[in-house]
Amino acid sequence: MSQLIATTVHQFYPALSISNMVGVLYLVFNIPVLVLAWHALGRKFVSYTILSVISCSVALHFIPNIDFSSNVLLNAIFGGIFCASGVALTLRSGASTGGLDVISLVMIRKTNFSFGRISLSFNVMITVIAGIAFGVEKSLYTLISLYTNAKVVDTIYTSKFKIQLTMVIDGDRLDTVRSLVLKHTKHGLTYTEARGGYTDNKKQIIYTVITRDELPQLAALIHQADSSSFITIQNVGEVKGKFLMQ
Repeated sequence: MSQLIATTVHQFYPALSISNMVGVLYLVFNIPVLVLAWHALGRKFVSYTILSVISCSVALHFIPNIDFSSNVLLNAIFGGIFCASGVALTLRSGASTGGLDVISLVMIRKTNFSFGRISLSFNVMITVIAGIAFGVEKSLYTLISLYTNAKVVDTIYTSKFKIQLTMVIDGDRLDTVRSLVLKHTKHGLTYTEARGGYTDNKKQIIYTVITRDELPQLAALIHQADSSSFITIQNVGEVKGKFLMQ
């Protein structure tokens, strides 16, 4: 939106710098988004996001436009990759780059869509408007960049791609591990009777679905409580039914 408005204004007032306007507009548009994040995602998240937004605004203001290639398609693809890498690494660190990132994070708590899919949907609507205003060809190149961006973000940062976490543990440790799952993830679980193929001992298999961000802490706690526990991990593309995002 900042780019669209800045480019439109520049056509009427060529003396105004597009880069400077984008930086200022980017900061202004993020103010209501940060208010939303404060209530929905927490104070710590907002603090880091504010730092990210200010850094990005300063960078947009001072870093000059550089043409890495005269090929628009290459620029669209690799621009999307580089941008998405920064966004995904920021998200994995517990912050965001503001804007649609915050809106997407709030929405994935209420839906079963991935982060990249939600962000792409919003951006496509803005790009269609830009295509009507500035030409279809540039709009199509932008859609390629946005699609690349969404795929890379979902590859690096898969907070919405659930993980199927199956834990095989000794029967006398069931209550301990069950308490850890319920306490540290707030998700439900299912357990069944089983028998070890090597030892022929009775065991319990626990099945639960958690997010990728919850995995490191939970796995460490389980191994601490039961060093003999065996954990297998599988990606789950979608979950139907109740699933509370933390």
